[in-house]
This record gives sequence, C-alpha cells and structure tokens, in this order.
Amino acid sequence: MCSGIESSSVQLVEAAKWTLKQLNEQGYLPGFTLGIRVTPTCHVAGKAVENTVKFLNNIEAEIGNSSIISLLGPEFSSEAANTSSFISSLPENKHIPQFIFSATAESLSDQAKYGNIKRVVPSDNLQVKTIISLLLKVEWNYVAVLYLDDTYGKGAFQEFQIIARTHDICIPYHKSLSVGTYGELNPTEITDSLDTIINYPESPIHGVVVFSSSKTARDILRSAEIRRRQNTFQLAFVFSDGVGLNLQTFSDNDQIIDIAKGSFIASPPIINFPNFTSHWNDIFNNKQTLDTESKTNPWLLEVFKDFNLCSPSGSIDDCTITESGRLRAIYQSKYVGYTILSVITIAKLMKETHGRTCSSNGICPELQTLMENNKGFLTSISDDLKVNLGEEFPSFGVEKNFSLSFATDIQHSSTGSDYDIFQFGECTSSTDSYCIEKVGSFKNNSFEFDQGKSIHPVLKAQCDMDRTCVQCSNSHLYDAVYVEPGDLYVVGLAPVYDKSTDNPMACTNIRQRLGVELIEAMAFAVKTINERQGEYSNYFPGKKIGFILLNPCDQPLRGQNLLVSMLEKGIKLLNESTIYVHDKILGFVAGYTSIMSQYTSLVLTPYRYVQIAYASLAAFLSDRTTYPYFLRVGTPENNLANSVVRLVKSLDDSNFIQILYSEGVYGEGGRDAILREAKALKVCVTATYKVIEGGQHSKILPDLRRNSYAKIVIVIVHSFVLLDMINAIYDDLEPGEFIFIASAAWSDRLELIMSRPKFAGFFSYAMEIPAKPTFIDYLNEKVFLTDKNPWLIKYVEEKNTCYLPGSFSKKGKQPCGNLTLAPVGSELELWTMFAMTAMFSLLGGTNEVFQSLCGSQTDRICADYMARPEVVYESIKKQTAVIGDSEGPTRTFDDNGDGMVGAVIYQVWKSPDDPTKLIYGRVGKAKPGEGGHDVNTKLFQFPNGDPKSVCPDPRSCAKCFDDQQNNTGQSDKKTEEDTSSIIALATVVPILAVAVIVLSIVLFCKYRKEKCTDKTYDEAYLHPIPDNYDRPPQGYNPQGNIGQQQHNYVLQNLQHENFPQQQQGNMAHTQQQSNMEEAPQQDRVLRHPQDNMGQYVQQERIQSYDRIH
Repeated sequence: MCSGIESSSVQLVEAAKWTLKQLNEQGYLPGFTLGIRVTPTCHVAGKAVENTVKFLNNIEAEIGNSSIISLLGPEFSSEAANTSSFISSLPENKHIPQFIFSATAESLSDQAKYGNIKRVVPSDNLQVKTIISLLLKVEWNYVAVLYLDDTYGKGAFQEFQIIARTHDICIPYHKSLSVGTYGELNPTEITDSLDTIINYPESPIHGVVVFSSSKTARDILRSAEIRRRQNTFQLAFVFSDGVGLNLQTFSDNDQIIDIAKGSFIASPPIINFPNFTSHWNDIFNNKQTLDTESKTNPWLLEVFKDFNLCSPSGSIDDCTITESGRLRAIYQSKYVGYTILSVITIAKLMKETHGRTCSSNGICPELQTLMENNKGFLTSISDDLKVNLGEEFPSFGVEKNFSLSFATDIQHSSTGSDYDIFQFGECTSSTDSYCIEKVGSFKNNSFEFDQGKSIHPVLKAQCDMDRTCVQCSNSHLYDAVYVEPGDLYVVGLAPVYDKSTDNPMACTNIRQRLGVELIEAMAFAVKTINERQGEYSNYFPGKKIGFILLNPCDQPLRGQNLLVSMLEKGIKLLNESTIYVHDKILGFVAGYTSIMSQYTSLVLTPYRYVQIAYASLAAFLSDRTTYPYFLRVGTPENNLANSVVRLVKSLDDSNFIQILYSEGVYGEGGRDAILREAKALKVCVTATYKVIEGGQHSKILPDLRRNSYAKIVIVIVHSFVLLDMINAIYDDLEPGEFIFIASAAWSDRLELIMSRPKFAGFFSYAMEIPAKPTFIDYLNEKVFLTDKNPWLIKYVEEKNTCYLPGSFSKKGKQPCGNLTLAPVGSELELWTMFAMTAMFSLLGGTNEVFQSLCGSQTDRICADYMARPEVVYESIKKQTAVIGDSEGPTRTFDDNGDGMVGAVIYQVWKSPDDPTKLIYGRVGKAKPGEGGHDVNTKLFQFPNGDPKSVCPDPRSCAKCFDDQQNNTGQSDKKTEEDTSSIIALATVVPILAVAVIVLSIVLFCKYRKEKCTDKTYDEAYLHPIPDNYDRPPQGYNPQGNIGQQQHNYVLQNLQHENFPQQQQGNMAHTQQQSNMEEAPQQDRVLRHPQDNMGQYVQQERIQSYDRIH
C-alpha cells in the first residue's frame, strides 16, 4: 500500500482511461479496441520495475487473447529510467515501447541507453533553457539551487549548471535534498539549506531555483516563511515543472504563504482538452458519476474523500462537498494533455500498423504474429508520425496540430510556445484573490517575457552592493573562447589580456585598449557578411559563417598551443560540448604583434591555411619563402623608414638622432631599417635604446640625455607600451629638449598628448583606415549583460572603474551608468579598422575560391581548397578596401601581400581654438618605398624651441657612418643587443684624452693589482657625460665652441666619479701630446666589439640596461 493519495496521479490515470473510452466508442480502430491496466508505483524505488516484471509475466495469461503493445509511463523520471533499463536488458524482440507523458529528465533522451522510450512531453533541456532565459530577463545571476536527489533533480541541476555557466549565471550554493523510501524529505536539510542561502558569507543569496515536486516546494516555502518572520531578508523562487500549477502548493492550511508571492513556475505548454475537463469536474460534483467512474478507477474515491469533509472509513454518501474541495477539484495537471496525447499516439500507430498488415477489420493473423514475436513493433514505425488533433479527433475538442518525430524527443509543430513561464501572485485578470498566470514563453530559442503582465514585483537576485563575490568571478576568463556557430568558420586572434612576464603561457590583466575592440571589429565583419546586404549579397550563398575568436594574451607559445589544440581537438565550449572545425576553417586573421604573427604562421603554414595580420609591421614577415601564405593590412615599418629619415633631414638639415625601440622583432626590425636609411642619407644614429615591456621606463630620459646633442628621437615602440613610457618620462622632460618622431604605433592617439604641452612639435606616423558608421552604430547598440562576448563585461568595468548591473565586483565602485562601447567622438582604437579590413578581405577572397573549388552545396572545406592555398592567397591579395587617403576602394595588398595603406604624417600642434590643448595636424604623407615621402614644411610648428639636431663634430660623424654600415651588416646577429653609443659626443681631442686616461687607469689597476670600480667605464669611453648627469651646468652651450670648455667639463665630472685627481691631470697632460699618433689604435679599442676591451664595454652596457628595465 502507498502512503497517502496523490490526486494529480489519479487524474492522469483517469485521462488515459477516458481517452481510450472515447476512441473505442467511436470505433477509431477497425474491428478491435484498446484497454489499459494500471498499477501504482507509490514513488518507491524499485516498485515500478517490480510491477513491470509482474505485468509482463502475468497480463497475457489474465486477459486471454489480448497482447501488450506498450507501456504508458511511469510518471517520474527515476522510475522511467529504471523501467527502461530493465526492458533493455531483455531480448531485443521483447523491447516493448514506453510512451512517457510526464518524465522530463534530459538523460532519458539518450536513445543508446533508453532506446524504447518515446516521450511526448518536452525534456528538461528545454525547461532549463527557458528558466535560464527568464533569469536573464529578470537579471538574476547570483542564485542558489535546491534539487531532489533523484534522476529528475540531479539531471535538471546538471543541465542547469552547464547552461548557466555559458551565461555568467553564478551558483554559489547548491544542495541535493535526500528522498526517502516513500518520497519523504529530511526537514533539517531544508532548514539548514535556507539558513546558508540567507546568510551566505560573500553576499546573501536572493534567488533560489528549485527542481522538485509540489510537496517539496511547499515544504521549502513553509520553512522560508517561518524564517522571514524571525529575520528580515529578501528571497524569491523559480520552481521547475515538477511543482505544477496548483494553487495549493503556495498555501498552508488554505492560507497563502506570503514569501511565495511572485514565485515563477516553469511549465510545458498546456494542451487543454475541454471535454475531459468537463468530465473531471462532473466526477467531483456528481456522486453518481463518481460512483460510475470509480468502478474502473478506484482511486477516485480516495481523492474525493481527501478533497472534502469525509470519514476515511465511511461512505461517500456521508461526505459533504466543500468549496475548498470544489476548488481543488478544478485544478488540472499540466500533464493531462500529454497523457491524452500519448494514448492518441499509441492508437494512431496501432491503426497505421493494422493498415500495413491486415486487409480486413480485426486483428489478422499477420498482426497477431507481429505482436507476439516483436514487442517493439510500434517503435520501428513511429518516426515522422503526424497527428492532427483538430481534423482526426474532433470529439476531443482541441484545435491543435502536432508533427511528432521520435528520432529523439517529440517535436511539436504548432502555433504555440515550446515552453512557458507562469507566476503566482494577486490576480490581475480574474476576480479571484490569487492566481497563477502565464507571463513568458519560449519559442525557437527565443524568450518573450511581458514585464507588464507580471503579477508581482520582480526581485533581482545579484551580488549585493559594496560586496565582491569572489566565488563567482571567473579567474580563468582569459581562457574563454568567443564562438558564433556556423557552417564554415573564420578564426581570429587578439590579445584581450596582457601577457605574464614570468610564464610564457600565462595571462595577467584584461587589456583596457587594443584588445576587446579588435575582437568586436572581427565579429562585426562576419555578422555583416551573414546579413547578405549590398556588396555582400552573394557571399557564401546558403551558408552561415561562424567565427572562433581566441585570446593568446600576446604570448607566442600560448597562441601556438591554442591553434594546435583547436585544429586537433576542436573547441570545447562553456557548456562542455565540443565542436570540431579543422575541415570547416576558411582562414585566419592573426596576429597582433609581429612575433605573434611569426609563431602563428609557423603553425598554420604546414596546415596550408592562409593568414592575414592586422598590426604586424616587422620587415622579416615580408619573406614569402618562409611565410608563403602570409598577408598583412599594415605597411611594414621598413617600407616607411626612408620617409622617417627624410623627415629628419627636413628639420633644418638635421643629421644626428637616437632611437627608442621595443624589444622583439617589431622594434628591432624598425631600428635596423632606420639604420640602413640613415646611412644612405648621411644621418648619424648616435645611440639606440631597447624599451622593455613592464620595465623601469624612468631610466629612458637619463639615457637620452647622455646624447643631448641628438635632439631628434625616433620612437619605434609597441602601442601598448607607449603610455607607460610616456608617463614615466614626461614630468622630468624639459620643453624643447627632444623632438620625437614616432612610428605608426603612436598614430594620432589623443590620450598620448592630452594635457602634455611639452609634446608640441612632436611628429607621428599614422596608418589610417576610415571607420564604418555602421560599426559605430553596432558598438552603440551593444547590450553588455546579454552579449555573447565573454570578455565584454569585465572589459567595460575595468576600463571605466565601475560596475555594471549584475557585477560580481561592486566593492568600492560606483555604477557604470549609461555607457556604450563606442569611443567618445567615434575615435576608434588604433588597429580596430585594420582587424576589420583583414576579416573582410579574408571573407571576400575565400568566398570566390570556395564557390569555385567546393561549390555552394557543401558545408565543409573540400580537398581541392586545402590543396591549393596559393589560389586562396592570390584571391585574397586582389581584395580592395577604402584605405589611407584613398577616395574609393583600392588594393589592400601589394604583389608581395604587404599592406598598401601607407601613412599620414602628423605633427602635434597647439589648438588654434584653445592653446592649452594639443591636436594632431596633418603635415604630409608617406607611401611604401622611395619617392613616397611628401611633407609641407611650411606647416611645421615648434613652440618649444628649435628642432635642429646636428652632429657636433664632422670627423666623428664620418666615422659614425662607417660604424652604421658595419652594424647594419651585422644586424641579424645583434637583434637582442643594445647598439648604443655608435658615436661619442665630444670632439676628437677630448675623446682621446679621456680614453687614454681610462686606459691608463685600467692598466694601472692591472699591474698594481688594486681593485678599481667599473661603474662608469663604458660611459667614460663612449659618453663624455657620465651616468649621474641630468643636464649640463648653467651656461653650458652644447651648440657653441666645444673645445677646452667641454674638455674641462669632462674632467670635472671624471673627478666627481672618484678618479685619482693627480693621475687625471698627469695622464691627460702626457697623453695630449700623442693623441694624433695613437688615434687609430684608440679607435679600434673604442669601436670594435671583437677587441677585448670593446667586448667588455658593449656587454657591460647591455647587461646594465637590461637590469634597470
């Protein structure tokens, strides 16, 4: 015997019985009828299997010539799973089908494990998607989950957990509730769970999702109500379909549970059969009908007694029908419609089987044999079954059409929703006090929620104000992948996070510029192509282009690892599924820095993929022997080097410069190109300094001052390093002390010159591609909280030092307000349009080749496409775009695959409208190669002083050109060295004097075996201005006579460096007489690193500089 009666279960039995009666009375089946045998399972573990065994062994003996054609149920997922497992263990010809009307666990969709199950009710996968959509709409992202410890509860929670993760919905607390033998719960588990939720340490949890039965839901609400009477807190609930739509769930002894108001309930669409509703109501309002129907459904009597005032052992004639009982009887389980639909489906399958097997009415011998020898015969013909309820079964009183396909779960084809959301609260559409009304619906992966229909204020379940919910902060967000599914894919790489300097595979902080915007530019290009508008209307007909956007953190090894893993193992998504794309990838847009592009190409070239870089400008990437399938949108820095040096010459015939360059191939390649052009145009490079990312940039200005005659400084520094470098040097910089000529990484970025008047007169090169107005609109329309970009929310919060709604990091921050992703004044970040152009070029070129080689019918990359990357390469190379100052589309790439964009030459001016502000004024342009330099010197402005930068001594500079020739020839061997001090800064005689002094000291120390300091040896040899020098003494004129005055100044500073004063004087006096004789030998000591002393000087200089950076 079961403990108690479950009225909803009895109602489902009556629905099945009533449906069969209708079909039989109408003669739906030709010459035979269908019957039903029901046994209770009591929701006891193992009871359903036990009854199934008895049923299969005894039923045919009990009912004579009849045959079993199907099981209907059982009602709960755990019971259905156990029953199906048992049936699957039998011989295949005994695999009797199970038609499931209320068991919704997603695990039951596994046809490999539960192959005999045919389910007509939507699974929990659809329910969970609907609940997640609701949470997003009402802005719940910080929730607890309570679920029954059974197949239904555990399966639903697992599905919820996976999908929640993909939408940044955090579950800081979850608890499975133990289910006893008879379905009873442990009340202590409920109270302890609620206490934890209400008082959760990081932040109280205000939203609870519950996967349970109606009884469990009522127990949870009762317990929560007791606690709220004792303490003040806010708590709201979302209940699963297992709770049902019965008002009794939300009341206790006919009193509404106050905390239940506003609760949401998920439910499959209600299929109303009005005729059954009338039948059910008649049973509980007409004792004669009750007496008649209870003969075939004896549990009706127990339900009637439970609803009304009756004696448990008395007759129903002694019962008093109460208003409460009447209201309870009105309730109809949402599974009634699915029970009726299941019986109708079985009947139609049986009718179609009869039509295929028999030529006359009744059960013919062939059909009898089929039923006896193959219990699963209905399963084999159930695919693509169509049931038109309105036309085929008009007597059931429902106008709804269904297309039922049992390849997996049933697929309903109707005008209604796929799943619904209801809310409990005060009625708005009826005269009753409290109602459960529909407020949302899920259809075709789209959720509609009518906030206006909400019958109770909606509480937001989020991390509290001034709290940091560390448990919910994704510490591994840098490993996320931005994926848009498609038939074919393009792959892009952009450094969303900064790299770690300690671990070549690790990331640090999210980048506040030149990261997320690059990602969005590539995504925009793909989405624009998919819209098939205008010039893109014929791109990839019938195909959706997907994208995979990866974050390598500008770490070459990490980038290689991401690519190899994707190509060999696929992409694992946040929902734990994997997509395999190696035969679907059209090409790649990568990378950012030149070294990143190099390492990327080393992976992609063997796979024969074409790659387009957007911000990689190093010269070596022009080598098509090593990088055969590589293109880039930007013009290589070496192709603009001639223009840079000619700009130097245009500044009053300046010929004396220094170079600041980034470590790595970009900066070093640019440095070497400047050295080559400088030699050709007779410009002396006195020193080059390596700028290391994350280094101590405060040392840069003192280094430049060692060569103060060289006022012009060429800056070839990565864009993401520039701001840190500028902040380190600006305060101590004197107006007019130096003039920077910066590479395209500086461009026309306002943040680099804002509130920095000392930069007036500086120059920069800017590679420009005009912004698309539609892209600005796209950025303005971004909805941060629902956007698929996994990095977007963190990027916006970090960049603006604020928090968005739903943030997990609110402590010490203010709300972000009405922010948009579009930059102020629509000024896009430097390489944004280059990344977009690269993606458009990739899609434009591959579209032509894919259609030509693979055709429009396939959704995979064909072998001919993969075997002919050179054809793809040539097609991309022909693409056009509006670049630079072109008035219309022009070729994006030259014949070598390098960018044709060139550069605009800007100078930093004081604004004519407000002299306290700086602007960029266009003074010229540069195109790749010689002859591409055009500047208007009449536009130059130097408010901070004369920019002229000339060599102080012609003889020394003549030697400088020789050294540059030597250094240029050896540049490939010295890419990691600092080639500083190519030319010293004093006249020949003082240089030789100082050199002899230092050489004498070295020899003196050697032979006397005395310990000498080496702190300033390289400075003394190569720079008359020592380390501790900040600027020359007052009255010192670097452009005037540099004879004895400078010599005295050098000796003065050498004394300051603790050289023995008497030795200084004696050595200087003695050595001056033989300067000319020993000059060649001195030059060899000073200039040639292969000499022992030269090696010491060069190496010490490099090591010292690397230490301070």
